[in-house]
This record gives sequence, C-alpha cells and structure tokens, in this order.
Amino acid sequence: MLFRSWSEELEVLQAVTPHEGIAPLLEVLQVGRHEVLVQGVAPGEDLGQRLARDGRVPAAEARRIAKAAARAVAHLHARRVVWLDVKPENILDDGVTTTLVDFGMARRVGTHGSVTSLLSTAAYVEPLMARTFSGCASVDVFQLGLLLVELVTGRHAFAAVPVAHGRSEEHTS
Repeated sequence: MLFRSWSEELEVLQAVTPHEGIAPLLEVLQVGRHEVLVQGVAPGEDLGQRLARDGRVPAAEARRIAKAAARAVAHLHARRVVWLDVKPENILDDGVTTTLVDFGMARRVGTHGSVTSLLSTAAYVEPLMARTFSGCASVDVFQLGLLLVELVTGRHAFAAVPVAHGRSEEHTS
C-alpha cells in the first residue's frame, strides 16, 4: 500500500512513545468523522527556522543535535519504524533538548525489513528510494547525514545556494 491513513500514524506514535527525543502522543480526539492526534508541546524552534535566521549552527552544537536526533531515530528503528522525513523543519531544539516531530510519513517496517512508500520530502529522499519507492532504515541514516551537512554549512548537501525552508535550489552550471 502506497498511501496511508491516520490510524497508521497513530500506530507508529503508539509504538515509539514515550521517548525523550520524540514529542509524546497525549490523546486521540474524535472531531466529527475525523481523528485528531494530540502530541505534547516540545521546547525550542524548528531547525529550518533557525537555519533561515542564522545560516548555520556552530559545529559543537550541530554535533549535539545530530547525536540526539540519531539516538531518537535509532529508537524508531529498534521498534521497526522508519521515519522517512528527517529534515530541519521536523526537529525542534531549544539548546538542550532535541525533539522529533511530524510522523505523517513514518511507516512500520514489515517482516522483509523495508517499506513501500511514495512519501518523503523530495529534497531529502534517498536516491535508491527515489528509484524504487522502497526504503528501510538506510533512508533515515542518509537523511541524518544530509541534516548534519546542512546544520554545519547552512546549505543542503546538493544545493548550489543556501537552503530556504527545507527546499534545495537547483544547481545550474
């Protein structure tokens, strides 16, 4: 199945919380015919906003953020979940706490160790996933690498100019 329902996001959040690096699931509300997933407030601003304002993050702080994000992603993987959407806008940081948010693209991994999905932010999609619409934990690891490059340089790894709000610029040379 290539498209998901809210119940799948709920299942993912129930599988991975509580964890100090993941915004907690507080409750599920029924609003008319719709379910609303309510997550706890996480401290800090999203890293996309920070990069837009500051251009880059000092190396020691980028290392702290990347390590915390990698620990939270490892927690996901230990619970057979791939996030598929590691990017600055989905990570909040207040200088002490780093928190992953937005699990709309996350998928539970089947017994074969991968997922079939069209879901991932285009500027951060792993090349193999772009070709096969299939991914595994390596997608998140690839995206964590892109995140670290972007934090220390202020640029997406494949962008010719600095990134603005998570969208890479086309290289035209």
